[in-house]
Amino acid sequence: MPRLVEPLSSEEKEAAQRIIKAFNVYGAFVFEAREKNLFFNVIRKAGLEPLINIRELRRRRVQIYVVLLNERPCVNECNYRCRSVSEDERDMCVNECVRECLANRRKYLIEALENAVANS
Repeated sequence: MPRLVEPLSSEEKEAAQRIIKAFNVYGAFVFEAREKNLFFNVIRKAGLEPLINIRELRRRRVQIYVVLLNERPCVNECNYRCRSVSEDERDMCVNECVRECLANRRKYLIEALENAVANS
């Protein structure tokens, strides 16, 4: 579990609860540019930077951010784990492995945020 860098404020606790709820339901989180500092602080204070990717999306006058789980470590690990599997079964092996890895990372992220909220 990442260690809490610094305690969360009450506003940051509410933001963390929103992230938890979104990851429980959708496996991702979306927020508007005006909330950027708040959510970046929560992510930084909870020590979650290595677990996620944050993508900026701009459409006309609307600017939003999408927080997704970082898939690259899972893909790398699963390619390594499935290297000895036959060519015919390798894609299935990698896909199943990545699915499990991302589920574990999602659970870890949620637990880390719950821990940050509880210990602030």
